[in-house]
Amino acid sequence: MNEDLAFTFGISVGLISEIFTTLLFFLASELKALFEMADCGPAVDGVPSVYRNVSDLRIVIDCTELMLQKPSDLQDRKETFSFYKHHDTVKFLLGMSPQLFVNYVSQAWGGRASDKHITMHSESFLSGLTLGNQVIADRGFTVNDELRQLGVRTIIPAFKGRGRPQLTKTECAKSEDIAKARIHIERIIQRIRTFHILGSVVRLNMTDVIEQLFTVCAYLTNFQTPIIQNNELKTSQCNYI
Repeated sequence: MNEDLAFTFGISVGLISEIFTTLLFFLASELKALFEMADCGPAVDGVPSVYRNVSDLRIVIDCTELMLQKPSDLQDRKETFSFYKHHDTVKFLLGMSPQLFVNYVSQAWGGRASDKHITMHSESFLSGLTLGNQVIADRGFTVNDELRQLGVRTIIPAFKGRGRPQLTKTECAKSEDIAKARIHIERIIQRIRTFHILGSVVRLNMTDVIEQLFTVCAYLTNFQTPIIQNNELKTSQCNYI
C-alpha cells in the first residue's frame, strides 16, 4: 500500500510511512482525549434497559486479544504467549459506557498478562472511577477487593468454587442477567475487529504502532451506527444488584 501511495503522489515510501504514523498518533491522542472515561450521566432514556436499574454504572469492561506474529526472542515470547488463545497475542482492556460507546482503551499488553493485572495497572482507568461507581465485568476480573478499596463495586457472575456442586438458583439467574448486560461490549469488540487492518496477524514491524492502531479503530466505532435497534431498548429490565 505504501508503495502505491508513494507512486500516486510522487513522494518516497519513507515519507508516506512518516505521514501515516504522524496522523495515527495524532488521531489516537485526540480520540483518547475526547472519549476516555467520559461520563454522560445516569443510564436512563436511550440505553438498553438492562443498565437502567444499576445506579452509578460507570463502565462495562472486557479484554480482547489480537494474534501476533511469533517473536524470535524467547523473553518476548514469554511475555506475549497467551495460554487462553494458545498463540502469541497483543491484549487490550476495553471499556464501554451504559450509552454504548467505547470510553476506555488500555495500553497494549502481551498475551500473558491477566485481566486483573491489566486492570490494576491501567492508571487512567482507575483514576477515572469515583466513589460509588459500579463496574460490570466477566469472571476473569477478580478485582472486587481492590476496587472496593476505591469505593467502587464490581458486578461479575457468581463463582461455583470447589466446595459445592453447583450455583444456587438465585446465582444462576443473576449470572444470566449479567451475561445479557455484557453482550453489548462483546458486540462492540466484534465491530472493532471488522477493521481490515486488525483482521490479520499483527506483524512484528507493527508492534510500535499497534496500540495507536487499535485505539483509533476502537474509538472510531463511536461514530458508526448504533449496535442495537430501537426495539432492543424496550427489553425487560434485569436484576443483578
